[in-house]
Amino acid sequence: MYNKTITLTNEKHIKTLLDPYNLRILQIYRESQEPLTVKQVSVLMGEVHGKVYYHIKKLFDIDLLKLVKTKSINGIIAKYYQRKYDAIYYDTNYSSDLYQKGHVTLVNQAYDVCVNEFRKDIIKTTNKFSDTETPSKDTPQFIKQDLFMTPEEYQDFMNIIRGLLKKYKTKDETKEGFSILTGITRVK
Repeated sequence: MYNKTITLTNEKHIKTLLDPYNLRILQIYRESQEPLTVKQVSVLMGEVHGKVYYHIKKLFDIDLLKLVKTKSINGIIAKYYQRKYDAIYYDTNYSSDLYQKGHVTLVNQAYDVCVNEFRKDIIKTTNKFSDTETPSKDTPQFIKQDLFMTPEEYQDFMNIIRGLLKKYKTKDETKEGFSILTGITRVK
């Protein structure tokens, strides 16, 4: 199981996190239910093993990945890695140029990943409908709403959302699966 969170404060660690290639690797580990070897990640990325190994080692060295098991396969030791944290943050008081540029990059990349994954889920669901079939309870639901809150109300609201997401996060074979995309940003 993952540790809850980590907040990076070291410039080297933040720079490693903000590297787009490393973000792709972390995304693959986030999506995987099982630990993965460097070879498995390189196949999923369509990249050269050596390049993926270099970046996985960097992520391991700054404690974002953990080695969970090794296995001898035809005399070669395969190392299986997994994400160490459920969420990775970095110090928002960090004011270097790297942080400012990296923050915009990270936010845009995170948005793109979330929207693309949600889009895939919507397409998968809507493709179930034939031309003659009437959409059912499986029809995707969308809500776009402007909200107005004090900073304290905002914190309360986010705690409620996180609590709801946590409550329904555990996979259970007796329940149906759903995909949700949540996001909030200050606009005024």
